[in-house]
Amino acid sequence: MSDDQPLVSIVVPTYNNGHLIYRAIDSIISQTFKNWEIIIIDNYSTDNTISLVEEYRGICNIKFFQIHNGGVIAKSRNLGIQNSSGDYIAFLDSDDWWLPTKLEKSINYLKSGSDIVYHDLRLFGKNGEFVFFNKAKTRNLKKPVSHDLIFNGNGINNSSVVVRKSILERVGFLSEEADLFAWEDFDYWIRISKITENFGRIPECLGFYWVGGGNVSNPKRTIKILEMIKSKFSSEYGSFYGKFNKYPSWIEYNMLVAKIELEELTFLDLVKSFKLITFDFKLKIGIKFLLDLITGKS
Repeated sequence: MSDDQPLVSIVVPTYNNGHLIYRAIDSIISQTFKNWEIIIIDNYSTDNTISLVEEYRGICNIKFFQIHNGGVIAKSRNLGIQNSSGDYIAFLDSDDWWLPTKLEKSINYLKSGSDIVYHDLRLFGKNGEFVFFNKAKTRNLKKPVSHDLIFNGNGINNSSVVVRKSILERVGFLSEEADLFAWEDFDYWIRISKITENFGRIPECLGFYWVGGGNVSNPKRTIKILEMIKSKFSSEYGSFYGKFNKYPSWIEYNMLVAKIELEELTFLDLVKSFKLITFDFKLKIGIKFLLDLITGKS
């Protein structure tokens, strides 16, 4: 390792994605920044994942581990972090991939003083086409970063993140609570933000987010997770909102969408939540909700 070429450990959790993971690995091999190791964490796939990874062993610096994660992807990521040798940790889901300059530009930002960097990702559909006019967008986070995340929602794409390992050593591992499924990364960014305010957003789209996996939303689980988030950060809400005793509009909006999917939305839910949204001056979110409701997109 050297100051000019620090080692980047790239943690790639996977399960039965042998038909897709090659794309992620190839995008790493194509990086202009060359000092990296790939750490594949496989949830005992039953497809061709193992044989495909074996084909890369003689080509690149790749490690392979298996774990029964019980559906908790945080366990896979934590195993990857535990077995990393790098100065920096990067996260890449096995169905996503990067542009060739992603690591080079990320390292330059980190050398300039950031402790964690992230960027937009281009959405990519199942038929091999771009989802035009759509990005998995990020935002510049205002300080205190923890408040920005809590009150405005997740503004960071997991597959775009590169973070100093020394920061993760202070923060600890991702939460392995099953109830935080699909939100464990958001929880992690908040915990990191309580250690450092040095979040750097690269104003470029440096990778692709695969939306062709056919993921099915689970509104009951969404409501449960949102209730957990409300409980977990209730002290922050109280200190910010004081006597109004209300919650961030992004939580209210997602609650409404989940209830619509469950066909459990009441008129009182609609009135109460819309008042909270508009009172918080989040008119854009309020209008988006009404448009979604009218057009049936929710």
